[in-house]
Amino acid sequence: MRRARLALAAIVALAAGCEVYHGKLYWAGQSPGYLIDMHCEPADVESRPSVRVEVTDDRQQVPLKGASVRFSRKVGARFAFVTGDAGYAEIGLGPGPWDVDVTVQGYRPAHYVLNLPDGHACVLKFRLSIDPAGGISF
Repeated sequence: MRRARLALAAIVALAAGCEVYHGKLYWAGQSPGYLIDMHCEPADVESRPSVRVEVTDDRQQVPLKGASVRFSRKVGARFAFVTGDAGYAEIGLGPGPWDVDVTVQGYRPAHYVLNLPDGHACVLKFRLSIDPAGGISF
């Protein structure tokens, strides 16, 4: 009986404008909408891009082609790329703080502040969740 009440409460909460994201309950539109894994390692950044951004669907883990990836600094520098068929984009950036924004139609946008260490290459892995208001349903 208790399980039935909990299940009913969850259904009522979802119908009332709540959503579950990775096991936590949020008001609709308030969940983070993405996960990120990030790792950096020392590298010869002169011979390869210093940042690789990989974008996948949160549920199916498939690469998202056509994701807009934007890098910006508070003063001046701005770069924009689109992910290819494999769902990634690469760029050589200078060290320091960079705002990284990832958007794909039908998915929640992602934002991350990368503090790129000097002489390092980093990989950012964004897993975007579907935006219920964006018109994609399952």
